[in-house]
Amino acid sequence: MSDKEEYESTLARLTAATRSADLSDALRAHAAGMRTRLSTGVRVVVLGPPGSGKSALCDALLCVPGEVAGHGGVARVIVRAGAETPAEVFPGSGAPTELDAGFLTDTCLVDVHLPRDEKARKARALEALEHADIVIWCTSRFGPDEADIWSHAPDHLKDHSFLVLGKADQLVETGQLNDRISDLQDVAAEEFHSLHPTSALTIAGGLSVGQIPDEKQRAASGIKALSDTVLHIAASGRRADMDSALLFLERHSIGDGAGAGDVSADVAADKAPGLRRVRDLISEHADQLCAAGPVTDGKHDRIFDICNGLSEALTDVISDDESGCQALSAWEHELFAASDKLVLMGLENDSRSAADAVAIVMQLSRDLHHSGFESNPR
Repeated sequence: MSDKEEYESTLARLTAATRSADLSDALRAHAAGMRTRLSTGVRVVVLGPPGSGKSALCDALLCVPGEVAGHGGVARVIVRAGAETPAEVFPGSGAPTELDAGFLTDTCLVDVHLPRDEKARKARALEALEHADIVIWCTSRFGPDEADIWSHAPDHLKDHSFLVLGKADQLVETGQLNDRISDLQDVAAEEFHSLHPTSALTIAGGLSVGQIPDEKQRAASGIKALSDTVLHIAASGRRADMDSALLFLERHSIGDGAGAGDVSADVAADKAPGLRRVRDLISEHADQLCAAGPVTDGKHDRIFDICNGLSEALTDVISDDESGCQALSAWEHELFAASDKLVLMGLENDSRSAADAVAIVMQLSRDLHHSGFESNPR
């Protein structure tokens, strides 16, 4: 099954879950929320004080010729064309704008308007942080008022967020760029994923008159490096959302979820005790991951305990198996490689690593399932 087919199948199964008489109202609502999240994409929220270049940066990231619709209120929300999104993706934003932009494949972009009044600006920024998956904070100096707002961001969000120094081309002309970067490096290292100087106005200005920048221009402006890094993290987040949805669907037996691979898995597992144990272990630990709740709830230790417990148990099964089953032997390399990664992620012990650990466990499950558990895959 391709990624697109898996995505469409998951949306269809979540739709079925929202209508299932076998689920409680709370579970149906949870299924609806997961469906909306998957369809809308990872929320990349652009924040910063007035005049910091947020809108120009958004236009440069989207890289779509012509003028994108303005705010019209609290924020402008831009989603990929054809996305099934609610009328209001972000509090107070109204209907989103749909665009056919590569940046929106796994994301929706939220350009938040912050008032000039300091108290109102802080209140709106704090609300935005509550609804963000990734933050791009645009700044010229990252002053005390900005630092105060950002101090309220949870650690897992800081790990997925970026400090963007705008108007870098103008700072070069005045000889201030190196000093400004030096001033921001420490706070970026402590409070953000990374620091990105950009010259978005040049790119956005060209786009407004239909000029699409080439890769060299995007690289020179700093937009390419920022975009590539954001999209890499967003893709991981999207995969984690898919895995969470699949865990939910499997736990509650929603949708057909059965095919030739499932049948061969059951038949082969009945013939080989080791394979049967592997199948049962994956099912048991998947239920535990579902019960543990969202990774962002600060449940790192519990997530790692479950993932590492599964890895250790599967390693024991393979080590003790004497059936000579080639299907199980063929999976050893993937399992041991994943186990090493889980150990490293456990040492980092943060939300991002916990989400990655869940994704690895789900990938092990998919790999084993796609192998069909055939008695002789070679």
